[in-house]
Amino acid sequence: MPSFATRFKAAIKKMDMQASKEFLAELKVLTHVHHLNLVRLIGYCVEGSLFLVYEYSENGNLSQHLRGTGKDPLSWAARVQIALDSARGLEYIHEHTVPVYIHRDVKSANILIDKNFRGKVADFGLTKLTEYGSSSLQTRLVGTFGYMPPE
Repeated sequence: MPSFATRFKAAIKKMDMQASKEFLAELKVLTHVHHLNLVRLIGYCVEGSLFLVYEYSENGNLSQHLRGTGKDPLSWAARVQIALDSARGLEYIHEHTVPVYIHRDVKSANILIDKNFRGKVADFGLTKLTEYGSSSLQTRLVGTFGYMPPE
C-alpha cells in the first residue's frame, strides 16, 4: 500500500522553559528571515516544552571539523567556502533585512554544514534588533565567552 507521508530528517532543539526569551528571539528571526546561508526553521512546538525544528545538517557544525571531534578535517577549499557562506548569511541579516538583526553569538559551533559542505548560520537566540539605518548600537556584552577583538 503506498504511503502519502513525506519523510525527511530534521534537527530538533529542545529548550528549557526558562529560555523562553531566547526561544522567542530565535522564532522571530527565523520566521521572518530566509536566506540560503541561514539555517531553515521547519516548525516549532510550545506544548509542555519548547521545541524548534530545523532542517538537518548532515555534516554537523564547523567546530566539530576544526577540533576533530568525530568529523574529518576540512580541505582549505571547503573552509573558505564555509567562511564565505557564513559571511553572506551574516551580511544578509545585518544589511538586507528590515529590521536589521545582530546575531551576537557567532562561533564555529553555530555554523552548520550541509550535505554539500555549505555553511549555514544558526542559533539566533541572542539576536538583537536595531533600527534600519542606525549607525551605532549600544548593547550589553552577550554570547559565548572567548575572543574579544580590541576595537
